[in-house]
Amino acid sequence: IQVGAFGSEENAQFLKENLAILGKPILILNRTNANGTLYLVRIQGFKTKSAAESYAQEKVAPQGLTYRVYKN
Repeated sequence: IQVGAFGSEENAQFLKENLAILGKPILILNRTNANGTLYLVRIQGFKTKSAAESYAQEKVAPQGLTYRVYKN
């Protein structure tokens, strides 16, 4: 579940720390292109896309965050 994309690694780290209360592994991935680097914050640890979607609706959305569920 991607919950953020930032131009600043510090902002991504801040979100990661705040989401630690959710109890799931949280990764920061960096993606670099011609425009610079984006730091993607993703919640991991789901067996199916359906499980991730349910979790996002129950736990992520109430935090006031928008999200996108990706299949790994």
